[in-house]
Amino acid sequence: LLRLQLGTTNITSRTFQGLDQLQYLFLEHHAPCCLSLSLPPNCLESLRSLSSLSFHGYCLTYSQSIYLPTSLRHLTMRNSCLTNLQELQRLFPDLLLSASSTPNTKPRALFLEMLDLSYNLQLKQAGVRDLSVLTLHSLILDGTPLRALDLIMSGLLHLQFLSLVGTGITKLPASVTGYSELRALDLGKNKIQNILENGDLPVYKALEFLSLHDNHLQSFPIRFLRTLPQLQKLNLSMNKLGPILELPEGPFITNLKVLDLSHNQLCDVPHGAFSFLSQLQELWLSGNNISSLSNESLHGLRWLRTLDLSWNQIKVLKPGWLYSLP
Repeated sequence: LLRLQLGTTNITSRTFQGLDQLQYLFLEHHAPCCLSLSLPPNCLESLRSLSSLSFHGYCLTYSQSIYLPTSLRHLTMRNSCLTNLQELQRLFPDLLLSASSTPNTKPRALFLEMLDLSYNLQLKQAGVRDLSVLTLHSLILDGTPLRALDLIMSGLLHLQFLSLVGTGITKLPASVTGYSELRALDLGKNKIQNILENGDLPVYKALEFLSLHDNHLQSFPIRFLRTLPQLQKLNLSMNKLGPILELPEGPFITNLKVLDLSHNQLCDVPHGAFSFLSQLQELWLSGNNISSLSNESLHGLRWLRTLDLSWNQIKVLKPGWLYSLP
């Protein structure tokens, strides 16, 4: 692993020679404004084992056609002056071979697992079909103004993980065929108030992890949960679901194993509040205003292994309150 805070240092084609075992390379500039960094096209050619490459706080405006090792799996460009996704084609043509290959270039198999473009505050555009040939599992766009609709238009489909933390969105991205394989979705630190806005429910049939932490939710999305048959982890912490947890409208089967309701201003856990979560293994209720618990409050959680009640106002634990948690 090599971490460099370069400042205005120049990088040449021979800077990284001899580092053929290097797996992680971080180039960092921590300042309010990004710093210009020029990279020769072949400066990374000798890094045959490189798995993760990260640029933080650098502007690569004056670089182009940078060679990426075929071993690369994670690429990060944070806090840069990136304005549209099409710039990736100019910087790293290996990512988009079919769009940049010529009769003189040899096709190379470059499969990128994760692309992190977080906190590029000017990233607002994604041209039509710009990323249609990019094979990618995870895309992180935290703190950017890029809309989910723009991603659909870019041709970037078949994602398994999408993170849109702190992007200012007010509702869940619409369900489209291209997101049918999505397994994890992080929408934390946004302004979502009601998942059932306009009565339309986005459908993510393969979703296993969903985070809506630090939003403006005021009710437990029971109806939405019914559309997520594969969901196993749900984070609803730091919302406004209190003071009393809303009960489901009738029983239903769910595979949910982890539920985080921390910091939701909850004062009371009604009898059988979690009875519809028969497979739940972890329940996080810290940072609420719960004052008492009884056996009926936790009824139905026979598979529960972890229960967090820290930082509450608990004064009474009624006899047998753990009876239903073998």
